[in-house]
Amino acid sequence: MFNQLLVFASIAATSPSNPTSQTPDLFDVSNINGRFQPHVDPGYSNTTGGVVSYKTQPSYTACRTAATKGGCYSYTWFGQDAVNSSYAGLCWGVNSRFYDWFPSNSKGAVSGRIWYGCRSSEDCALNGQCVSGSCQCNKGWTGVACTQLNEGVTKYNSGYQHKTNNLNSSSWGGPFLYDSKKGIYHMWVSEMLNNCGLDTWAQNSRVIHSTSSDPLGPYEPQDVIFTDFSHEPDVKQLPNGSLVMYLTQRVPNKWPVCECSNGSTPKDGSCDLYPAHPDNDPTVMSISQGFNGPWSPPVVVMSNTDSDTNLTPWFGEDGLSMVGLWRTFFHPNGTRGYSRIHWVTATDYRKPESYKYDTYLWDDLFGLGGPTEDPFLYKDVEGNFHAIFHNMYGCYPCGGHAFSPDNGVTWVYTGGDAYSDTLHFEAPQGNGDPVADRIARRERPHLVFDNERNPMYLSTGVVPGWNHDYSFTSVVPIMA
Repeated sequence: MFNQLLVFASIAATSPSNPTSQTPDLFDVSNINGRFQPHVDPGYSNTTGGVVSYKTQPSYTACRTAATKGGCYSYTWFGQDAVNSSYAGLCWGVNSRFYDWFPSNSKGAVSGRIWYGCRSSEDCALNGQCVSGSCQCNKGWTGVACTQLNEGVTKYNSGYQHKTNNLNSSSWGGPFLYDSKKGIYHMWVSEMLNNCGLDTWAQNSRVIHSTSSDPLGPYEPQDVIFTDFSHEPDVKQLPNGSLVMYLTQRVPNKWPVCECSNGSTPKDGSCDLYPAHPDNDPTVMSISQGFNGPWSPPVVVMSNTDSDTNLTPWFGEDGLSMVGLWRTFFHPNGTRGYSRIHWVTATDYRKPESYKYDTYLWDDLFGLGGPTEDPFLYKDVEGNFHAIFHNMYGCYPCGGHAFSPDNGVTWVYTGGDAYSDTLHFEAPQGNGDPVADRIARRERPHLVFDNERNPMYLSTGVVPGWNHDYSFTSVVPIMA
């Protein structure tokens, strides 16, 4: 059984004056490697730390120096080319050890983390060991604090990029698992009907079972598991080998499906059929005894949550108890707010009456204010809980990471740099350097692990450009 108490908090922000013998390591000075939150007023603070204003500074180096003297763990400075001219010259530092540094694409922002060295493995996000003040990361992780997945180069046809009648079919991520007996990878992907784009997800999405002998793909469709409307599945395997899927579902579909072409949605308004965003349909659960189904009739386990929940489970060794993460837009004062993550438990995942979930329990993951969604929950080889997320702010296409040192009682959010806004593809015809492709959206992360619970592959839903909603499901290798 799992501990059913969950309190999200950052590790206490002790004075960094001399936590180790190291000199502060100032790095990652780039407008795509920092973060700024314009909705946070200078001087804002709370129990998880806060933002300190150093007013106008003539340069990013002056801002960085001021933030370092003030004991901050990151800084953000805006140049004269700031997207908002009123920000020009302003300087902020963040004085909590976590909730501190998020990649950003904000024009004119120069930002970076201020590193004083580690003191324990928790400073290394439980993704590495602290040795003489430096983090030595586990396989699959990189960065000074081991908060970044070590993404490698992938194929142009990686993941799920299915075509119907030679027309693109948009998809939006999916969990994938390895069948070691047959040497096949299985992915359960959200695909839009009728060659439509992601803008129609709320009426056209269905769940497709796809397979590949190569973990990178391409994955080919095998059968439709659940028809429209079915979306954002997560699949985990129980100790006895059976599979459990959670997803958002509305069957029969109360909204007309849209007709499109080539993976994109018409911009003439003909597909504006679903006014109730964000989606508020039930979360259902289904069971299969094997990778190829059949799947049991879905059972509603969560409803009236004011969101599509993105529920991601982890099952106890008894094969019955479950804990999970889910999100809602509900706010305790009764207003709709940004996406917040919460905790759910069940003594027997098969019985809806055993599910306990509370929208108040994890009111604000970030502490500084900011949304996150699409959690993927897992445990490492030492039994510590981790999760990766779509970060949703700062760098909108980027991913975040969190860990729990005490079996889910307390959690630490380590920042928004778990995965980046850039995919690296093999050079055409295998000649030349890999091609870097900056993308517009990257969400719905899922991982596949090796036998030691190190991440090996990452799948995400990707929108490659800003001017359309064609999407596909990418898989990239995670390097040791």
